[in-house]
Amino acid sequence: MDVYVQITGLDSGKTRGVKALLDSGCSTCCIDTDYAQAEKLDIQELPQPIVARNADNTENISGRITHYVDLRMRIGPHVETRMFLLTCLGKARIFIGLDWLMEHNPEVDWQEQTMRSSRCPERCHMRGHKEHQAMIDMDAIDLDTDAPDLEEGESILLVDFGKEVDLRLKETPAQKFAEEAEKEKERMTEGKIPDQYREFVKVFAKESFDSLPDRRAWDHAIELKPGSKAVDCKVYPLSRNEQVKLDEFLQENLASGRIRPSKSPMASAFFFVKKKDGSLRPVQDYRKLNEMTIRN
Repeated sequence: MDVYVQITGLDSGKTRGVKALLDSGCSTCCIDTDYAQAEKLDIQELPQPIVARNADNTENISGRITHYVDLRMRIGPHVETRMFLLTCLGKARIFIGLDWLMEHNPEVDWQEQTMRSSRCPERCHMRGHKEHQAMIDMDAIDLDTDAPDLEEGESILLVDFGKEVDLRLKETPAQKFAEEAEKEKERMTEGKIPDQYREFVKVFAKESFDSLPDRRAWDHAIELKPGSKAVDCKVYPLSRNEQVKLDEFLQENLASGRIRPSKSPMASAFFFVKKKDGSLRPVQDYRKLNEMTIRN
């Protein structure tokens, strides 16, 4: 359900009217990254990244959520200051998620497409009441002994950033079918993996090949022996069917970013081997490259 909201930047005081989507399938409030940047909102960095997943359980196109923005949001007479996570929302600009819906529990008339804030907590800012942020039971929290000393009237806003944000809108039959197919594929993949490696099942998924892990101190490197020179390779003749498969292989891997065009003088032979079911398996002959590589 779409609602009209007004958002105000806390730094600039500029107010903008925007259409937002009430989405119980989205776990928290989010704002589209491109929109936030275009409006020059005061974007802040999160203390740690958050994984964002789409309706089909794939990771969101924008990758991990790393930034947020605090905005004053007005929906009718209701006003509050809230944190919005930045991520890719496609054509939408703002998602008002499940945490907001559970906190305010609005009455929605789906036939009339209207919403009333008749069940808001008393602390909510309706006309004539004080604006609020999310309240926290400080007595139930064991504060770190290293926390800074607070002066009278000061407070600490604690936020549980969590590990993941679910951006699913609603489950359509197609999405449900896709999820079931994905689960079946995971079961088939897991059945081929030895028991001692089952906890690393995601590492063996084809999707994991499309992205590299974050850079770390122990990043892998291929070191060549001193004096190594680029070598020529044999060009294997391909049948018409093999040439078609080669073109498909190149298009798929160029599109996914697994490979990229290169003018390097070094090359390795490429050919196909027929599998038992008659399909073709691409093979690259790296023997010459391996001979000049320092083993580690």
